[in-house]
Amino acid sequence: MKVIIKSKELVEKDDSLFGLLSQHKKNISYLRIMINETDKLISLQITDNPKNWRNLPPEKYTGFRMLKRNEIGVTKFSIKYISPGNIIAHFGSTIGVKFPNGKAEIDNQLSSKNYFTLDCSSKYLESIVLNMRKMINMTPQKKYEIIETYLSANPTAVQ
Repeated sequence: MKVIIKSKELVEKDDSLFGLLSQHKKNISYLRIMINETDKLISLQITDNPKNWRNLPPEKYTGFRMLKRNEIGVTKFSIKYISPGNIIAHFGSTIGVKFPNGKAEIDNQLSSKNYFTLDCSSKYLESIVLNMRKMINMTPQKKYEIIETYLSANPTAVQ
């Protein structure tokens, strides 16, 4: 453990995994899955703040309802320490699901309106839910690995 002297105070630097992750404590990603059962469509949506759900076009998502936590099998809809940009950079724009050409519609508005959507047919619901569970239940080591990989690939990126 290193001791850093800062303005006449002793500040201890925590080199443990949670100490390293605490630098990224402000980064939280919120996820949700919307489903339209009549049109057989689903939409995976990711943002850094739930108030950004209002930035989504309302006419596009009429008739959709949000899947509940127990329907998906998760205890929360958020990922601590990881920003939405880190998720997209690590898992790819299809969030790890392999779609045939033209079967998924991706709307990456993270830079302007702070949301990302992946719209596809409801037959891909199981694989989307499985990958969402993997993202939410990541270990702290995996989260730190994703942050490190993102920062090394984008040295000018500010977290």
